[in-house]
Order: sequence, then C-alpha cells, then structure tokens
Amino acid sequence: MDIHYIFEADITGDVEALRTVVDELISATQQEPGTVQYQWYLDEERSKLFVHEGFDSSASLVTHLQNAQALLPKLFEHAKPAGLQVFGDPDESAAAAIGQMRGRVAGRLAGFTR
Repeated sequence: MDIHYIFEADITGDVEALRTVVDELISATQQEPGTVQYQWYLDEERSKLFVHEGFDSSASLVTHLQNAQALLPKLFEHAKPAGLQVFGDPDESAAAAIGQMRGRVAGRLAGFTR
C-alpha cells in the first residue's frame, strides 16, 4: 500500500440508517481499482466509527475522495467527523485533498509490507 488512512467519527444517528449509507459507499468504492483496502468498524458501544482505507497511489486516494463527495453529506447525517490520520507520503494533490478534510499526515519512517 502506498498510502492509507484511518477516518474516525462520532455516531450521532441511528446505526442501522448509518449502515445503509455505508453499504452505498462500499458499493461505489468497489469500482475503484486503486482502492486496495476499505474496512468499516464500530466500537463496542456503537458510538465511534472507524474507516481504514488503503490506496495504491496518491492519485487513487484523490480519485476516491472525489467519488465519495456525493455520499459524504449522507454519512455526516449519522456521524460527525472526529479525525483523519493519514499514513504514507502523499503527493501534492493528495496532500491538498487531505488538507481540505483537516487530515494529519504521518510520513513513513521505516518498515515493510508483505
């Protein structure tokens, strides 16, 4: 994975209604070949939402964010954004998109992926 992030939100609405929006987002995202990981999680209290997303390139991340724009207002009816932590080294266009979402970037220091 070239770049990935964890999006966190506080659930403010009905979880089942949220699940409907999540299903729409998953369906749309499955059409994106550069999105290599797309996992949604709830904490035990069902009050926090976490989304772990991975992309094969900065361009794929930007494409995903552009594609998701239409559905994000529906998501935000049920969940209030609480953080976006990005891991990797986004290029200039991806960094700009991340900045618009108030994301924080942690550049790669060391390690490997199999």
